[in-house]
Amino acid sequence: MAIMPTTHSVLWLTGPPCSGKTTIAAELHQYFGKRSSFFDGDTIRNTISKDLQPGPQDREKNLNRVLDLIKAKKGISEIVIAAFVSPDVQLRALTKERLESAGFRFILVHVSASPATCMERDVKGLYKKFKDGDTSILLPGFNDRYDIPLDASVICNTDKEDLQACVKKIIDYVASTSNV
Repeated sequence: MAIMPTTHSVLWLTGPPCSGKTTIAAELHQYFGKRSSFFDGDTIRNTISKDLQPGPQDREKNLNRVLDLIKAKKGISEIVIAAFVSPDVQLRALTKERLESAGFRFILVHVSASPATCMERDVKGLYKKFKDGDTSILLPGFNDRYDIPLDASVICNTDKEDLQACVKKIIDYVASTSNV
């Protein structure tokens, strides 16, 4: 049986595009099962935020929509798993503040990977488009700003740690810091 936190928690996975956030988050969602919810940045951008532009100008609008979704899960999901690039330290701090004031426990997970690893994975072809000359592509941590979190509760380096090691590290953190 999955270990569940005693308070509503948000696992906020942040990292550059193609660092492994979605893969780790999906595995965590499978582990925590029906008592969890999972929101992914790409899915949000392609649904409720498809009217917004990528880049700094619309990040806070996108964040507000995501936070509304997460808050709606309180009382339904014991743990919400959110996988977003979240490149801006100030917006991450705002996220934490708003979720904690809504009664959630906020757990920041930094998913790191080298630019070379992210380029190798390139599941959406964005790095290739940029290399081919499309300068409209913004890739935080590559050609756009990404503030490395200094306050992450868990750090998963997907250059060195495989999927199962990352998932175990996060689950172990949740278990060791919950009143289970």
